[in-house]
Amino acid sequence: MVFSLWHNIVNFTKEHFTKQQLIYTYVIIGIAIYLNYAQYFSVFLELNYQNPLIHSLVKSLFQAVPFFAVLFAIFGRNAPVIKQGRFWLFLASAFTIVFLSQIPINIIPNEPTNYFIAFYCFQKCIFWVLSYFSILIPAIVLLRAFKKEQMLAGLSWQNKHIKSYTPLILAVFLISFIASFLPHIQDYYPRWLNSFCIEAAQDLKINNAATIGFFELCYSSYYFNVELLYRGVFVIMLSHYLGPKAILPMVAAYTALHFGKPLAECITSSIGGYILGVLAYQTRNIWGGIVVHVVLALSMEIFASLVHIILGTS
Repeated sequence: MVFSLWHNIVNFTKEHFTKQQLIYTYVIIGIAIYLNYAQYFSVFLELNYQNPLIHSLVKSLFQAVPFFAVLFAIFGRNAPVIKQGRFWLFLASAFTIVFLSQIPINIIPNEPTNYFIAFYCFQKCIFWVLSYFSILIPAIVLLRAFKKEQMLAGLSWQNKHIKSYTPLILAVFLISFIASFLPHIQDYYPRWLNSFCIEAAQDLKINNAATIGFFELCYSSYYFNVELLYRGVFVIMLSHYLGPKAILPMVAAYTALHFGKPLAECITSSIGGYILGVLAYQTRNIWGGIVVHVVLALSMEIFASLVHIILGTS
């Protein structure tokens, strides 16, 4: 089953991309990762965090720069699509959604409070829930404005093709199990532990399991909008202009979305993002990608939680 997925991805890659295009793409991604994790660029996020709009602009630029670097590396400046005004209007609209999706939420009061930890925990939940307003609603508006780029950005129920994603679902489950034993992954996951959910529950005098469950529900639901933006908008809709080559600049932007997460996760996101992009393009649907992403997120939380329990660090 996994071999059939591998065979499909390899054949698709050989048919639609040249070696030079792939090299350009992953060299640009590699440079971006190096500059970020060597802290040449990541310091900008820390400096501007107090201003949410500047913070969002910087994070958006972190995605836009590698995206357009790959775009021009593949198509050059004289390709017919590069000269289409509607193409640039679409990209401007798409990156406006990226900008809106990156605006941080800060509900922590400036005055001292006994519920500081609770505010810290639940502001992440609010950010994830608000993605339905910052991504889903603007994406619907974008769909109505660009009627030719239809397929509901991959949300059609008539064409789910979930079975195409089954090998990938099994693979990410195994990868999550292996990754949960890596020290730098344990420092970041599970998210509920690093977000002080237990302490928040104690402060609010509510059930620990209910608090963690609510946190995980908000966290996993966020990936609906991640898939809608990066596979729905930047692959299915953008392929109206770029064809299958829309996948490569998307991968560059999607990898940059993972800046700040563990390095191994960021690197593997460039591979996972490519595979999800190929499957989204082939099926014209993102529901399978949503399932993959939710399984990956929750299995990572479960396995990392078990590791922390075994080590006695939870």
